[in-house]
Amino acid sequence: MKVLAGHGYTMVAVEYPRGYGTTYPKPVEQVNVRRSRVSHSQRGGSQSSPATIILAGDSAGAHIASQVALITADPAYASAAGTSPQLKAKQLSAMFLVSGAYDPSSVSFEGNDGGFSKRCPWAYLGDEKLPRG
Repeated sequence: MKVLAGHGYTMVAVEYPRGYGTTYPKPVEQVNVRRSRVSHSQRGGSQSSPATIILAGDSAGAHIASQVALITADPAYASAAGTSPQLKAKQLSAMFLVSGAYDPSSVSFEGNDGGFSKRCPWAYLGDEKLPRG
């Protein structure tokens, strides 16, 4: 973010809830809302709606950003998820996603990391019954 800000881009770091008691879809809902309300201090703290947004994230942040992008770009997905996009589809110009979990059905629960692979989704979803499909 510092590098891009140094080149004149307005950057906003968005925090999302995590830890005990915070489960999906709360992080996606909160980032969906916060992404649309960018405060620009150079404009006296007024709210602004930027012409273009690039969603970016790493790891869990990439997963959350990808879902916000999908909610923004696909009205049917947004409806199925029980939410509505806070960005306009034309505002979303790109995504920069690193090391996110995009296909949970491809996760292996076997081997040395099987226990860890099970506990992460349980914590995020709040239920040990993982959706498959």
